[in-house]
Amino acid sequence: MADLQAQLRAYGRYLDERADNEPAVGWPSDQTTDDAGDMPFRATTRKPAAAIRVLSTAAALVLVAVFAAILIRSVGTSDPADSSDSSWIVTIPLSEVPEGVSARVINGTPVFLLRRGEQVKTFLTDMHHIPGETVLVWCPKDEVFVSPTHGELFDRSGAVIGGPAQRGLDQLHTSVSKGEVRVDYARLLPDVRAPVRERTATFCTDGVRGGGRYRSPAKSVESHLEIDVADAGTFDAATYSTESGVVRIRFRSQGAVRYLRIEDSRLAGLEIKSHDKQGTATVSLPPGTYTLSASRTFTPDPATTTLVVRP
Repeated sequence: MADLQAQLRAYGRYLDERADNEPAVGWPSDQTTDDAGDMPFRATTRKPAAAIRVLSTAAALVLVAVFAAILIRSVGTSDPADSSDSSWIVTIPLSEVPEGVSARVINGTPVFLLRRGEQVKTFLTDMHHIPGETVLVWCPKDEVFVSPTHGELFDRSGAVIGGPAQRGLDQLHTSVSKGEVRVDYARLLPDVRAPVRERTATFCTDGVRGGGRYRSPAKSVESHLEIDVADAGTFDAATYSTESGVVRIRFRSQGAVRYLRIEDSRLAGLEIKSHDKQGTATVSLPPGTYTLSASRTFTPDPATTTLVVRP
């Protein structure tokens, strides 16, 4: 926009200089009639430069306003849900999403959908406590999510209100348009609110149960990734990389190292366990940078490395 304004100002100066150097056409005040008594029509040295300056300035302001309106419209009215790769957007008919809370699986990841009229939110079930702990129950009477394992408690917005969870429930970017729910699996919205532990655990028998293990997507494998971990927990590469999409991971371990995890709340229910020193899993991986961790059990300080998933 600054470049556009500078160009318009330069054009205005050009018009001013041209007006100062060109004669104007008009009636001279001191001209006498000719022999026929007619007033001649000729050029004079009077120049309406001020009028041209006003017109050029007005034209410049109009052009600035027009271009600003076009720019604001092109930026401000775009749907944020369309800014991601469309291949990661899962569409669900709004008519298939019941009012309140319901459980569903999206790209292998267990989620809760919370619907209020035309508004829908998508909550992941990672409780950010013990790795792999993802089973939650929605209690409609108290309007809370609760873990049956360690009593983590979350309110309707996903915020921590009780139990040992370190932070709230993350979400996937979700929008509703033309009767469709659009869940963008590639756009993770982490919950960064500090826990407010004001309530004790609530258990209910009539709730909606969700979460649990990650389900391998029923899609064709697009790429393969091999990861080796030594007995001391040392990875065979400082950084791994693969293409985004459906990835088949082969995990080989030595000694007591038994578990490989991808530290991401979309994959919290995924656990690649080695049997006879190797294990496999098929996962949907959006573009991004992930942390891989390998451990003997649920140790608090596993060995870690980086996985880069290219678009």
